[in-house]
Amino acid sequence: MRIVAAETSTARASLAFVEGGEVVASRSFDATARLSQVLIPTIEDMAREAWPVGEADLIVVPRGPGSFTGLRVAMAAAKGFAVITGVPVVAASALEALALAAGAGGRTVALLDARGGLFFYAAYDCSGEFPVEVEPAALATGERLAAMEVDAFVGPARPAALREGRWVNVQPDAGALAALGARAYGLRGGEDVATLRPTYIKRGQA
Repeated sequence: MRIVAAETSTARASLAFVEGGEVVASRSFDATARLSQVLIPTIEDMAREAWPVGEADLIVVPRGPGSFTGLRVAMAAAKGFAVITGVPVVAASALEALALAAGAGGRTVALLDARGGLFFYAAYDCSGEFPVEVEPAALATGERLAAMEVDAFVGPARPAALREGRWVNVQPDAGALAALGARAYGLRGGEDVATLRPTYIKRGQA
């Protein structure tokens, strides 16, 4: 299976062309305030290293939670490619992709900085090949996270309240997102691009 994946849930964008489970082209870059200008040109440039987007079997983007702009821009680009090429789209959890990329095992909490002292997080059982969600995505303070009994916390930015010994630094990874997307596509098929929307979490949930 050929997959084009864009991980844009944070300011560090990660892109990957994956074939047969192997990454054949990848890029990462700081997308702060300019993602809408560089995402599609970068994908098109990568296509020259791999294959045209229209020859992909699947496009995978993050469902959320994460950067409002990052999620929105990636989904808009994926929908555009889908309309032009007919390639199906799958949205996968940004937090689940972090848990998969970390490979920490056991009960793992993946998290992303939501700013203002809050963090997006979800808990997973990572004892198998793929993470299994045991606590859905929500918002929490660093202090609340530090009180949780888990085997590891993973993500790109450690809350000050967490001890370093419980922390695994993992950057968002389009390759991991692609693996989740391929699995989801095999289970339920592609998304309805007409109704596909990012998952945003309101601060009232903290």
